Amino acid sequence: MAHSSTVGIIGIFIMGETMAGIDKVITRTAECDLDSGKIFWDRHRKYFVNLPKFKLDGGDITMKDIWLYSFKNLGNMENIDPSVYAKADEGLLKLIERAQVGALSKKEYAVYEASLKRLADEIDMEEHGYERGVEDGEKRGIRNESVRIATDMKKKGFDFTLIHELTNVPIEEIEKL
Repeated sequence: MAHSSTVGIIGIFIMGETMAGIDKVITRTAECDLDSGKIFWDRHRKYFVNLPKFKLDGGDITMKDIWLYSFKNLGNMENIDPSVYAKADEGLLKLIERAQVGALSKKEYAVYEASLKRLADEIDMEEHGYERGVEDGEKRGIRNESVRIATDMKKKGFDFTLIHELTNVPIEEIEKL
């Protein structure tokens, strides 16, 4: 066996057709002596994934199963099993979306792009509306505070011109307070 400080290498090979001697869905390998069959280096592993043999059964599905299923079906993404979407992680969902977009015709892609632009425009309008609402609210709050201060100053007998200079409340409005 190799020393424990040896760096391991892992390779994953996705196969479209079966290879001689590999009849399982996933076959793990290591470096061995061909004459004796004895493994002399287990840090350089290869995993052969035999996609034609891989099937997605609705039972106990793992993330590995979902990834393999997705790789197998990249060319036919419109027929993805619904259970894949329910259990897929963010990376796989992005991969599926890219594969689906990549399979669109020129006309379908133009419609897709237009829908993305429309969505971006709606988000921009929402953000602008929010920002405008915050700005208007801040102005109203400042205005209300100025009127409150002007009212207090008037009650204490301050000169209306001084109140106007300090609060920016018009003298006509100060008289009505």
